Amino acid sequence: LAGENELFPIRHETITSGDAIHEVIAVQHFDPTTISLRVFHDKTLYYRDNHYFERVNNSDFYRLPRDTVTLLCTASECTFHGLYDPDEHKMRYCQDCSMWFHIQCMEESDAVSPTLPPYIRPLDPSPALPVSQEATDRWQALLRYPIQRGTHQNHGVLSFEILVLRIRMQELTSGCPPDVHSFLIANMPLASHLAHYLDTYLTIFLNQPANPTIYHCPTCDCYI
Repeated sequence: LAGENELFPIRHETITSGDAIHEVIAVQHFDPTTISLRVFHDKTLYYRDNHYFERVNNSDFYRLPRDTVTLLCTASECTFHGLYDPDEHKMRYCQDCSMWFHIQCMEESDAVSPTLPPYIRPLDPSPALPVSQEATDRWQALLRYPIQRGTHQNHGVLSFEILVLRIRMQELTSGCPPDVHSFLIANMPLASHLAHYLDTYLTIFLNQPANPTIYHCPTCDCYI
């Protein structure tokens, strides 16, 4: 399943004249099996690692090799047979299993937040900076965000998966930062050509539902 703005490289020997190049455009790429999708808008062209066409016996026909079809969702009764449509599917990531699952393939849970990795106390902790109660409350709200690919508010492949992972890693190693807003600005993983949209996407991220639906992971005891 391919997205509307998804590109597929063609693997074969060819020569293209430099005069045929009209302009250089930004193209993003990501590995669909990992947390790797940067933030970009619905006009951005992108491609997935290892998704490509190959030429058939030097003819004018091309095929999609079998090994390029990545089955992401491994739920026992996956609604989409494991396939991923970047434009339509919303997926959740389980850190314990290191797997993605369609939200349609999971059961809803009464849990109020995802299962977080256990805190690791630093071997040589630096002096902790004071953290206000306001910052702590805001940080705790961010920790309730699931790692989700695709948002319910926007069509397409928009994802804040890297930012949510960075928030969890900060909590895992150091806890709440003294300045939560500065942390979000420094860690928002925007595509390079969208750097001037930082405020826009930070607003979109913070305006997500405060109490998102949490699901049972299909393969372990975690909530995602």
